[in-house]
Amino acid sequence: MALDTVRPNVIRVHWSGQLTIEDLDLIRDYTSELRAEIGDDTPIFAFIELGEGLGIPKSVRKALMNLGREQPFCRTAVVGAPFQAKVMLELIFNAIRLLVKDAAETRFVDTVDEALDWLDHEQALAS
Repeated sequence: MALDTVRPNVIRVHWSGQLTIEDLDLIRDYTSELRAEIGDDTPIFAFIELGEGLGIPKSVRKALMNLGREQPFCRTAVVGAPFQAKVMLELIFNAIRLLVKDAAETRFVDTVDEALDWLDHEQALAS
């Protein structure tokens, strides 16, 4: 997993292979550091670029739900999700929405440009 900031409050997550607890800790630490820089009141947006061999082991799913409760991102776009990954992620995001009031909205898109356009639109609405 790799993370970088593409705009002051937009994070790109490149994910391929099996998601691990360490990956979730990396996301948590990265967003905490970004919040310290931009302020707690500034919403953080994210897009996730999916690579090959995606997987979320059962042992990691609960930790992913807990991360979702912390709401590190106010909106998340998922770029290029193959069918199986999309189904798995939709189930997880729907479970988070059931447990978390005002959970982050997620959109599945085909390209990075679509992700950034949607995030720009959502950011304008949040302002």
